Formats: sequence, structure tokens, C-alpha cells
Amino acid sequence: VVHPHSAFYIHWYITIVTVALLVAIFDPYNAAFVKTAGMYPFYNFWAVTDYVATAFLTADIVLKFFLAYKDENNKCIIVDNRAVAWQYFTSQFWFDLVVS
Repeated sequence: VVHPHSAFYIHWYITIVTVALLVAIFDPYNAAFVKTAGMYPFYNFWAVTDYVATAFLTADIVLKFFLAYKDENNKCIIVDNRAVAWQYFTSQFWFDLVVS
């Protein structure tokens, strides 16, 4: 289980925010001005950036199944694997899946 205040997760969060911002900037540009938009061919710069961004966002979904969370009732960090996974699955998982 990953603690939400660990140095690893803070760096990971900054990386994911950066990737999301780059996707938000480059995807509209790609759709409007690049002749071969999409995820093919594999040697295309824009296709490779789409693959890398998708890989990071997918890894973030997997990581969040192991990210401890703060219980609002008793103000403690929950580190039980099953509870952490269930809390993520019933809260943000579906949004993250659709967005990525």
C-alpha cells in the first residue's frame, strides 16, 4: 500500500498532472493540424506521445488501487488492501477509466 503523503506518490502525482496538461494541450492541436491523427502509425511522433500518455494514465489507475486513503469518520489512514481497492473502485475508478 502506498501512503498518500509519501515522496514517491507526490512525485508521481506531479508527473500525472504534467502528463494530463500535456495531453490537454497537444490532443486538440493533433486533431486540428496533424495530417495522420490517431494512434497509428507507430513511428509517428504524435502516436508515440499518445501511447506514452495512455501508459502513464493506465499505470495511475493501477496505482490508485494501492493508494491508502483518509477515513473521514475516525480521521485515520486506511492501509488495508481490500478496503483501499474497494474505496477506489466505488469512488473515482469509473471517472478515471472514462477520462483516460
